[in-house]
Amino acid sequence: MISQTSSYAIRSLSALARQSGTPVPVGALADLASVPSPFLGKIMSLLARRKIVINRRGKRGGCVLARDPSHITLYDICIALDDPAVQSTCLLGSEPCSDDRACPAHAFWRGHQTKLIAFLMTTTIQDVARFDDAVAHARATLSFEPTAPQAMETIGGPGQVGAVTIITGPVGGGKTTYCEQVVRDAREAGKSVGGITLSIDDTPGRPSELVAIDLRTRSRCVVGRRRAAIGPIPGEVDHWGFDAVAMEWVIRTIRDACPCDVLVVDTIGPIEIEQQGVVADLLEIVDRRDFGRALVTSSPSNVDSLIDRWPNATVITLEPKLGPTLRWSPGQGC
Repeated sequence: MISQTSSYAIRSLSALARQSGTPVPVGALADLASVPSPFLGKIMSLLARRKIVINRRGKRGGCVLARDPSHITLYDICIALDDPAVQSTCLLGSEPCSDDRACPAHAFWRGHQTKLIAFLMTTTIQDVARFDDAVAHARATLSFEPTAPQAMETIGGPGQVGAVTIITGPVGGGKTTYCEQVVRDAREAGKSVGGITLSIDDTPGRPSELVAIDLRTRSRCVVGRRRAAIGPIPGEVDHWGFDAVAMEWVIRTIRDACPCDVLVVDTIGPIEIEQQGVVADLLEIVDRRDFGRALVTSSPSNVDSLIDRWPNATVITLEPKLGPTLRWSPGQGC
């Protein structure tokens, strides 16, 4: 994982990219990127020395990108900030990191770092800005303003009940992150939220685990373990071994979440290949429309069938090439 400093820098440069070349003072940029202002000032100074940003002085001064955001990679930023994630450092602290004196973590760390660097070198600030634009569009599209007292306080307009939004895009495109942003906004607006999101636990030394998170109770349940990856891109299509009891827990959790203002079904995409019976049960829950709005994630190949089922659904496609960022910490099991 990259450092917090690099993460702050990436968020801030994404915010700059979305300003179309207009200088932004550090204080205003900190608000846009949700980064501590004093810390951001130091980051911008470092990036200016590496000619990634320009700090313009004067009454209308501020920070601007030094070059087109499509030509600034996340790797450029990590290098500029001396991020340990891209340095030849030993994971266990036994300097220097070398094939000649490989520590127990050497093979894992070298392989992990190679993949991370490849991702950072092929992902640009423009990619991140597009993702942030998609999230901003989502927040604008799904309004959480109170409706008329006689109508259910749902999302999207007075009296609207049972609306469905399909979230689609490639693996790593940010579908779960999108749902999390909407859930945060809904809670801040006092809306009731229920359903499931998924995360992947890639703890070294054991098979990756697919973890379902109950949005109402925050409880977590391992629903499957990865057997193998197939296809040209590892992780693009996964073979998972699913736990039947855990899958029943998923169905029950989503069913028991209704009625609610916002129902999140972030399970259809990951399980739709090998758990069609479960998917059928989840679709039937959405069919009941016992919610204000449902957010349903889906792989692009299944969107047409969902539109046939829900002709009035809104479809939002996320296209940034961001890898999965959500990680989980041990919590209550199922």
